[in-house]
Amino acid sequence: MQQKILEFTNILRKSGIRVSTAEAIDAFRALDELPIDQRAVFKDALRTTMVKRGEEVSAFNELFD
Repeated sequence: MQQKILEFTNILRKSGIRVSTAEAIDAFRALDELPIDQRAVFKDALRTTMVKRGEEVSAFNELFD
């Protein structure tokens, strides 16, 4: 799972969404506390930790899906 999250982080970066290393670490920490088998919770946790600007939300959602 960690490799997939790192790959997704790189996809976000290539799409212009700036995700810092600290934010990626925050995503891992959040996912340690949440049930990853619940897709909506998983997606919300990643979006909350990786997206800083409202205008990036739609791009994040597209890429996640």
